[in-house]
Amino acid sequence: MLAVTHDRVFLERLTSTVLEAEAGKVTRYGDGYHGYRTAKAAERRRPLQEYEEWRCELARNERLAVGHAVRLHAVPRKASPANFGHGGFRARGRAHGAMSRIRNARERVERLTGNPVAPPPDPLAFTARLATAGETPAGTGTASPEPPVVHLSGVRVGDRLCLGSLDLGRRGRLLVTGPNGAGKTTLLKLLAGEVRPDEGAVRVPGRVGHLRQEETPWPADLRVTEAFGRGRVGCADEHADALLALGLFRPAELRLRIGELSYGQRRRVDLARLVSELEEALTGFPGAIVLVTHDRALRSRFEGEHLELPGTARVRAG
Repeated sequence: MLAVTHDRVFLERLTSTVLEAEAGKVTRYGDGYHGYRTAKAAERRRPLQEYEEWRCELARNERLAVGHAVRLHAVPRKASPANFGHGGFRARGRAHGAMSRIRNARERVERLTGNPVAPPPDPLAFTARLATAGETPAGTGTASPEPPVVHLSGVRVGDRLCLGSLDLGRRGRLLVTGPNGAGKTTLLKLLAGEVRPDEGAVRVPGRVGHLRQEETPWPADLRVTEAFGRGRVGCADEHADALLALGLFRPAELRLRIGELSYGQRRRVDLARLVSELEEALTGFPGAIVLVTHDRALRSRFEGEHLELPGTARVRAG
């Protein structure tokens, strides 16, 4: 049986071999999903190891060149008549050896700097400092009552969603589940301000990040850097370093146009614009999160509240 799936529980239980298709080639990993994850972790560590080895070797040869130069400076340039015998030849021999070691170290430095090893990208994470309500002012010992960052009351959106009430604090965690058609996507669009309710009140102060289920319809002739930088200050080339630092694209891929990308690569553009729904990032993110996911492994480890939407919009959830 050959399966294509994003379900990690399925992979862990049933998979004996993983084939990864990327960049036009297929790589085989044995020992099931655990072996695949172990091998991928080693692959991610390898660039960091190679970079650290290059950096240490460069620093070592720079120290050697400087150290031998200092020692060479201390060697007498010309032996005195009284020391012209065996001692004089020994002094000139030491100078000749130091010069050779300096030359070798400098040549090694030139080769290393001429063929640098690029540092690996930083781990993908939330970096923005969010202004959240209810923070205790500096120098005070108490905090004012903290209003919810999400408040829904008596909300109805057509026949797609009905909610009695929903409140979420600034550090709240809410996992939303339910069958297809229960209104999960409608709820996210409602919180993001993309949908207005037919009835009820919705209060979501501040900015909302939304990684949509549907990909953004970018123009096909737009380059990756242009799509990533759309709406941001500066030209597309100025955003290249920031995009590469996320580790989602290789340098050669930045020149590609949206029409040349695979579906997964186009989703990476959206993900680069909004770093979201990554388990490592969700764990340390200080703001409120409303999560809709079909990943059973992520759902099972989710720490927070749980809202299960019914299969019919006429049933109200309180």
